[in-house]
Amino acid sequence: MRRKLQARRGAALVMALVAITVLTIIGGALVRLAVVETKTVDVQQRERQARRLAEAGIARAAAQLKTDPKYRGETWSLASALALPGGPAQVTIEVSEISDKPGSRRVTAAADYPSDSTVRARQRQTAEFEVNGGGEDR
Repeated sequence: MRRKLQARRGAALVMALVAITVLTIIGGALVRLAVVETKTVDVQQRERQARRLAEAGIARAAAQLKTDPKYRGETWSLASALALPGGPAQVTIEVSEISDKPGSRRVTAAADYPSDSTVRARQRQTAEFEVNGGGEDR
């Protein structure tokens, strides 16, 4: 009788160890999933911000072209205090004439966010503007 009781206790211990092992594996998998999701969200946020900065570069070039048709672009650096908490940003704006459309300019804005990181996002936007007429075609 005593042997049966010890066997039951041993079986209960084995079942408890198996349950703890399974719960540990599930917990580890959930932690790993949370880490991957966090990294994915960070990448998406950097890409969205870089896209917004590139769009702002296009708008900046449009405003410059209205006052100065000879504007050819610039590198626009935003310090982290002026940009976002993620770090500084840089937007490179290039303006070129369109050979088959006199009076039109092609504007390309490439944004890096954050510009001082190895895991930065880079986005590029392009638009065409009429310099003489003031109209815009995208």
